[in-house]
Amino acid sequence: MLSLIKDCLWEPLPIVLIMLGYALYAFLTSTFDYWLVRGVPYRKPTPLLGNFGDLLLFRKSQPEGISEMYNWFGNERFFGVFRVRSPILIVRDPELIKCVCVKDFHVFCNRGIPVNSTKDPLSGHLFNLEGKHWKSLRSKLTPAFSSGKLKNMFYLLVECSDDLTRLVERRLEVLENSSSSSSSSSSFPDASIVEVRELAANFTIDVIGSCAFGIHINALSDEDSEFRKAAGRLSKPSYKATLWRMLRTSMPKLYKLLGVQVIDPSVTKFFMDVVSQMVKERENKALKRHDFMDLLIELKNRGTLELDNGNGLRAHNDEEVPVAEEIVLDENTIAAQAFVFFVAGYETSSNTIAFCLYELAVNPEIQEKARRDIIDALDKRDGKLTYDAVQDMKYLDMVILETLRKYPPAPLLSRRCEYPYKLPGSDVELSKGMRVVIPIYAIHHDPKHYPEPDKFRPERFGDEEKRARHPYTFLPFGEGPRNCIGTRFALLQTKVGVITFLRKYQVEVCEKTDIPIKFSRRSLVTASETGVNSGIMYLSATTLSVKEIFANFEHPVVMAFGNPLLDVILTDDENNLLSKYNLKIDGQTELEEKVMEQLFADLPEGSKRKTSAGGCAQNTMRVLQKLCGKKNGPKICVYYGGLGKDSRGDMLEELVRSANVDARYAIHPTLPTGVCVSIINDGYRSLAATLGAASIYTLEDLKTTVLPLDTVRVIYIEGFFVTHSLDVAKEVVRRAQGKNIVIALNLNGTYIFEDHHAALCEMVGLAKIVFGNVEEMKALANSLNLKFDNPTDIPFLLNNLKGVSVNASNSSSVWGQGQSAQISPIKPKSPVIDTTGAGDSLVAGFLAGLLTKKDPKTCLEWGCKVASEVVTNIGATLSNDLPADFLQ
Repeated sequence: MLSLIKDCLWEPLPIVLIMLGYALYAFLTSTFDYWLVRGVPYRKPTPLLGNFGDLLLFRKSQPEGISEMYNWFGNERFFGVFRVRSPILIVRDPELIKCVCVKDFHVFCNRGIPVNSTKDPLSGHLFNLEGKHWKSLRSKLTPAFSSGKLKNMFYLLVECSDDLTRLVERRLEVLENSSSSSSSSSSFPDASIVEVRELAANFTIDVIGSCAFGIHINALSDEDSEFRKAAGRLSKPSYKATLWRMLRTSMPKLYKLLGVQVIDPSVTKFFMDVVSQMVKERENKALKRHDFMDLLIELKNRGTLELDNGNGLRAHNDEEVPVAEEIVLDENTIAAQAFVFFVAGYETSSNTIAFCLYELAVNPEIQEKARRDIIDALDKRDGKLTYDAVQDMKYLDMVILETLRKYPPAPLLSRRCEYPYKLPGSDVELSKGMRVVIPIYAIHHDPKHYPEPDKFRPERFGDEEKRARHPYTFLPFGEGPRNCIGTRFALLQTKVGVITFLRKYQVEVCEKTDIPIKFSRRSLVTASETGVNSGIMYLSATTLSVKEIFANFEHPVVMAFGNPLLDVILTDDENNLLSKYNLKIDGQTELEEKVMEQLFADLPEGSKRKTSAGGCAQNTMRVLQKLCGKKNGPKICVYYGGLGKDSRGDMLEELVRSANVDARYAIHPTLPTGVCVSIINDGYRSLAATLGAASIYTLEDLKTTVLPLDTVRVIYIEGFFVTHSLDVAKEVVRRAQGKNIVIALNLNGTYIFEDHHAALCEMVGLAKIVFGNVEEMKALANSLNLKFDNPTDIPFLLNNLKGVSVNASNSSSVWGQGQSAQISPIKPKSPVIDTTGAGDSLVAGFLAGLLTKKDPKTCLEWGCKVASEVVTNIGATLSNDLPADFLQ
């Protein structure tokens, strides 16, 4: 045995290995007394890993790891750690942080991040550059993020916000449709589960693509988008790339020697190609979009940017010209800046949006307060999202800042000491090259600075609390000359994203929401492990008022086709007119134009006579606008029909205009405007109508107008219109296919089935919702040869339809896809005066419920409630003093 040991000791290979092992150990631990000899508190490091073992081995996330270190020495202003073998100073004192970031910035002006420019051409960006090159480029790019430049870009953010809204709507409609087909709980589900982290990420990709690259990326709806794929590769780097990102500052020589490439080569090629293409295209075609790419090209060609001055004029930044000579802005440099703008803005902002929505879901009272702040600011601008509106949202600003406190985009920031530096208030001198780390996440969660740090409390950022707190305890974007140049843009983008969700939806937790959030162990930014705890958030219809919900829609929301009539309403207590013109009590009659002229001549003047806009669908649109629209606000309804060119037509147009309905009439000069005389006797009404131009609406008329199918959610067609323009109705339905638009039809009367049952039955087959009373439902069933024992059976016999049956003397019912709901009629609070618009107004109330995603029974209740109000007035009219919560 001894001889074996002796032989081994004299073998050269084991000796060499032992010596190499000892030399490596000695090298790795040779610096471990650095803090000891300087009297700086520190924890004993582990060979090869230093104090960063949990982070380097991906056992803990960056926020968790840095917070644990921060709490090692709770009463110290600073302390020492080691990454691998490199000593690092961690600063806890806000005053020292101020020195590093601002007062002694010339000593700590660089981050000290090594780059391999040949392997990673995109790494030569502002974040990594040092010395004169950084100063030169920073001075060039700073004007690109002025408030004036952001105002010019804001329309691009609004476009992306609209795209996000449309995508969320489509997602919810798909989920609701699948929910309604698999569950019988509701025909109109008011809540669906979506992944907000994914939506926020794609929103920020679109915003940055539009603002930085001048490209409508469409990442929200295009899963095959190259930008979306590139973002996916960047947000999920390999473990090797992540490890080198952490180690390169500790082993810069080895990093450069090995030529490590931390950016995916395919991503590098993609960005280089995109920027090259954009630059050439814009320079050749002289295109201007007022976006970031425009500004970079201007810098490339001019060397400076034009600055916004206070009086709205523009002036060149002459001060910066001498500095600008230090760096040439070529295509590679432009590509690097566009790349860092994409990387820095995409993941950090999307995470902040997702974290914010998570906190608002957990804290619904804060969510409601933020929503109210948003709605109030938008109301001042007729519901339009503008740059100035965002600046007015003070509480939302506090919510975003509190989100950034709890979830700072970067858990830490670091600087390199460029000269020997004595720490203020101590005898400790840092040597040149020493790295100083500021643990942002840990400072943001220090109870000395933020009591109850795990509690989400936006009021921390009220003026009084901010004044009482040291300013260098809030560092989500760094501080000093080297802070984030895109802070304004990041905040604006984040706010627009949150506004897009909150203005229309209530965010709630669901059974898949993890509380608290678990951070990603691979990411160097603050990110959740799997989206926002599985990325599942629950969105439901908000508890806003109906008018507030409709104000958030893109307009118009409802499109209607019908026979526009000028209604003349009067009382005839003695039945003189009824008997003279053979009009039936509670009946409907069409008169020839000559007879109508005679009737008009016999109508009494004065207070007994009232004129209003009429016609089934037009009544519904007027009432719906009054219910759901705001005074002088957007027109939520658009209406189509035929009109004559005469005094009646002029009067009708003025009445509809005053009701704020967008009426797009087809004018027929040779025909009179349709008119309907409603004679009220003892609470009943008798209708006599002459259609004239109202009975004409052709495909040629349709070709000359615009159908806003991108915003419309319901197309409502009255049965009277179908009797003469079936081809138009079918063409409208055809154009609406594939757009998730609900087609609704009103049967209108039993007598029209006598001559037009085939047309009505064909339209019933195309409709999703059919309105009619009991007798009209019977007429429909007879036309379809359906056998029934009870009228309530009829809707169940109609395939994929929802039927509404209304009868003043019985209960009101709604049926849909094998479900039923029934309510008792709502008794009017005032005496019944005129039932002319009862059915039309019921439809208006029902559609208001449908569009705000209420269940069928609530939709019917709303319809009956509106009808019970309308019948207490003359004409299909709502009183002006309706309470704001009439439909709550």
